[in-house]
Amino acid sequence: MKRLATFALAVAIANTFAGCQHRVAHSASAVIRYRIFEAPAKLVDEVVPAENRTPLMGSAYTITHGSRADLSALLDGMFADSGLLADASRRISFWPKTADTWTYMRNDSKLLGAGGASGYLGVRSKGRRHEIRIEYDVTHTINAREPIHSKLAYEGAMPDNGVLIALCPFQRTDGAAVVHIIAFEAENWR
Repeated sequence: MKRLATFALAVAIANTFAGCQHRVAHSASAVIRYRIFEAPAKLVDEVVPAENRTPLMGSAYTITHGSRADLSALLDGMFADSGLLADASRRISFWPKTADTWTYMRNDSKLLGAGGASGYLGVRSKGRRHEIRIEYDVTHTINAREPIHSKLAYEGAMPDNGVLIALCPFQRTDGAAVVHIIAFEAENWR
């Protein structure tokens, strides 16, 4: 009798939730590529207008869902003197996080300083949507009038065939208005 009651309860619960469509997150894996560089503020404002940027709580960075064309335009216009500061790809297979770090340095007659970040990346699939988790402590001091020391944290949708672009404006010691850019791309989802 006890077994029959347990079975009846299980059937009742199953019937209650049979029509529910829960978005359950599943493990996923993707190759994440990030590129870090500087570009003139005027170019960044043309490619990624301020109204398309979302402030990140507790961060000097804003974030936008951009296209590969946006990223190409920004890369084409990056400062030649500092160039591509970091460019790395790696497969991320965990949620909520896999430890990651990058560093760079410039020391020549025009540029002096360094930068880098330590933090975490994570990926997952939720329904038909791919999600990414980004959590870094970022530093950038190359010729910066006021060095960047900021948290960069985002958790949400990763645009299909798109790019997440994190932007932090600053001023160089020569007065140039510059934006520190960290672009994340994801491909080869499994």
